Amino acid sequence: MTGAAGDRERGHMELAKPLVDDDGRPLRTGTLWTASAHIITAVIGSGVLSLAWGVAQLGWVAGPAVMGLFAAVIYYTSTLLAECYRCGDPVFGQRNRTYIDAVRATLGSSKERLCSAMQLSNLFGIGIGVSIAASVSMRAIKRAGCFHWKGHKDACHASTSPYIAIFGVIQIVFSQIPDLDKVWWLSTVASIMSFSYSSIGISLGVAQIIVNGGMKGTVSGVIGVSAGVTVMQKVWRSLQAFGNIAFAYGFSIILLEIQASHQQS
Repeated sequence: MTGAAGDRERGHMELAKPLVDDDGRPLRTGTLWTASAHIITAVIGSGVLSLAWGVAQLGWVAGPAVMGLFAAVIYYTSTLLAECYRCGDPVFGQRNRTYIDAVRATLGSSKERLCSAMQLSNLFGIGIGVSIAASVSMRAIKRAGCFHWKGHKDACHASTSPYIAIFGVIQIVFSQIPDLDKVWWLSTVASIMSFSYSSIGISLGVAQIIVNGGMKGTVSGVIGVSAGVTVMQKVWRSLQAFGNIAFAYGFSIILLEIQASHQQS
């Protein structure tokens, strides 16, 4: 009985131990599927909704060229970050679970504050971009309803300010949910939504091509008196399109966090 009781006691002690990794940090529970869901959510984010507009403003030459440029930049950046996941030995070295951990281990503490400020500024900008995209989308839904009831002759003006405030309040509420990063199904739902609105966008584009009897647009994009766009408006819209395309390629900012959640990393 003593041996059996001792085994039970040791078993209870093992169960009582906190679930941690070999480095003493919380145990990683991510799988290939959850990591893929995170990546899809990050890559096919709300930024893809403005790609068509951005290409229309830049034209058929500069538009695809800018998309290719940022795709190459994000690929190169992601490759570098993936190499920074472990320090020293690529298999048994210390894990860098965040971007700042990688900076501290690779470049030293002197660069930590600078890179932290850059990362926070980037996150702040992405937050602004997401808020604007959400408010513009909600305003578009309201205007669509207005056009349905009043007809397209009505201007159906609507401000984005109330929707930005609503979106901000919702984000504050959701940010209070404890361990939100461990809700694995959330990224799965987000992935389904990403595929859904991307498919809707592609379908609408194909339908418009059929209605127009072919693909429209010019090499230089939207410009000229006939299009109602002045030179200064063209410059502003081109810069805005450049920023929108850059916003759509923001995957690397959370690459290490996704990699650190995977059990096999």
